Amino acid sequence: MYIWEKSFQVYQPLASFPTPRHIAEEVQTNSLYYCESHLRHGNTLLFVCTLKGRGIFRTDGIEYDLLPGTAFICRDLELDVAWYYPDRTTIPWQFFWLNFQGEAADAMMVDLVARYGHLYQVDIQHAMLMKLSSFQKSSGRICNLSPAEGAKLIFDLLGYLATVASAESSSAPQNILVKNAQILMLQQLESPLTIADFAEQLSISREHFTRIFKLQTDTTPAEYLLRHKMLHACKLLKETNLSCKEIAMRLGYSNATNFTRAFRKRQNSTPQYFRQSGAMPIF
Repeated sequence: MYIWEKSFQVYQPLASFPTPRHIAEEVQTNSLYYCESHLRHGNTLLFVCTLKGRGIFRTDGIEYDLLPGTAFICRDLELDVAWYYPDRTTIPWQFFWLNFQGEAADAMMVDLVARYGHLYQVDIQHAMLMKLSSFQKSSGRICNLSPAEGAKLIFDLLGYLATVASAESSSAPQNILVKNAQILMLQQLESPLTIADFAEQLSISREHFTRIFKLQTDTTPAEYLLRHKMLHACKLLKETNLSCKEIAMRLGYSNATNFTRAFRKRQNSTPQYFRQSGAMPIF
């Protein structure tokens, strides 16, 4: 049963801009209430947030409680995604939802789900969610928005979800491990230590270290270490009179030839040429 509902009308919409379509708050008490994403045909994206009571969200065959402050996002036509009112309960499930469209929003949702999943723990008193709830106060059943206003509403919502998920993720053990690894590598740029040595300092295997680091940063620890060694080399070439051999030894290379080869591969120039005419890289 709808408590309130409102449609959005975006005049002269821009094709690449996200467009809100409909928003509503409803309450369900019927165990027959059951929605499956792949049976929806609106070609839209959906955000749902529980205000009171409890619902169920299922994905990949696993059920999750939708308690107050728990939200989910999904796309139409997703397989094995459903939400419903649980059996054997008498507490009403009250929630509001927003559906929207747009290529940019679709790409953002794909990224969000790939990184953080469908479920998010939100503050129902947050300004973003209060703004969505405030649409019930506007007169009429249609809310007129410009393309910019409609896009901002969706971008703000997805940005908020990314923020809360990122904050939760930053305290996860894997994230802490990677941050500690980055600190260790930056502190010991002027050493011959290998990735296996850093993994040993962290008391994990090299394989596990590489896998977790890649997952969290989208780059390998070897690539990260080399990038920062070469940035440090650039600074030494520009800010000191050290020879290439001295810089190579300082950065842990066994000889100047290996250092020059690595530098040329990264900077597309020799250290000598960079010292004379190169510009400091930004990376």
